[in-house]
Amino acid sequence: MHSANRRTMLAMGAAMLTAGAARGQDFPSQTIRVVVPYPPGGVVDPTARLLATPLAAVLGQSVVTDNRPGAAGAIGIAAVAQAKPDGHTLLYHSSTISTSATVQHESAKIDVQSVLTPVALVGSSPFLIDVHPSVPVKNIQELIAYAKANPGKLNYGSSGRGSSNHLAAELFKRMAGVDIVHVPFQGGGPALNARIAGTIQVGFDTITGTAQLIKAGRLRGLAVTGMQRSQAVPDMPTVHESGVPNYDVTFWLGYFAPANTPAATVNKIAGAVREATLKPDVVEKFASLGIDRSNASPEQFASLFRGEIEKWDKLLKSLGNAM
Repeated sequence: MHSANRRTMLAMGAAMLTAGAARGQDFPSQTIRVVVPYPPGGVVDPTARLLATPLAAVLGQSVVTDNRPGAAGAIGIAAVAQAKPDGHTLLYHSSTISTSATVQHESAKIDVQSVLTPVALVGSSPFLIDVHPSVPVKNIQELIAYAKANPGKLNYGSSGRGSSNHLAAELFKRMAGVDIVHVPFQGGGPALNARIAGTIQVGFDTITGTAQLIKAGRLRGLAVTGMQRSQAVPDMPTVHESGVPNYDVTFWLGYFAPANTPAATVNKIAGAVREATLKPDVVEKFASLGIDRSNASPEQFASLFRGEIEKWDKLLKSLGNAM
């Protein structure tokens, strides 16, 4: 190659690298919109709003929450996927996003792994397996033994087919070798009410939703679903240590950006999120919700995301029509 041409190409390459770095350094230059694919209420929307103020303080720009519910999260995902990949539009989602590799939006399917970049894992919380006091079991081993002795006699409620607690229960059934019947409800609240009433015997619930009920004796807690015990209920054993090795299901929250967002921007947002979750009011609220704060890097979050999609996709395919 002629030396003049080589110099020209090197200069062009350097200019492109400089432009990319500049785009990352320019962030943030305007208001940051955080899309939440759920209506107000629950856990996802309140924690997104809780984090908006400390994030704005760290980044030096206002952060607004934009609720885009509908189509099992596809409307919110599409809004972010179609946004400019400059970090000013983010998706705040839960582990529910990983229960399927694709979501349906209008007439097209969206491959979430190809249109989104994992940015920051905020925190996670295990589910808590509990039973109505009428069920004669006090731990996971007794639950398994009772279910095996009475196949199809126990049932569990979920917040809907394909929901996180539905899949957590189905994975438990598969790994423990038990037959417990699924009864889907239109949300976690109705399912919990049915169990308090005794019409549903088993639940896979959030810690914040059941801890007080367990303390009051209205439900009996058996175990948490993560690999480590939860700080919120430290005396509660894990399913893993209770005789179902490697059973691991957590409900997590995190930020995503459109695909092709510059790495410098992704890293800046991730650092800001880690700093925001250290603020005293955030720490206090997370503790009350049983959420364990995360220090994961964007690369570690991306690895978790891929692994979760593979795990749930495999389970969903094996369930088939049994969903």
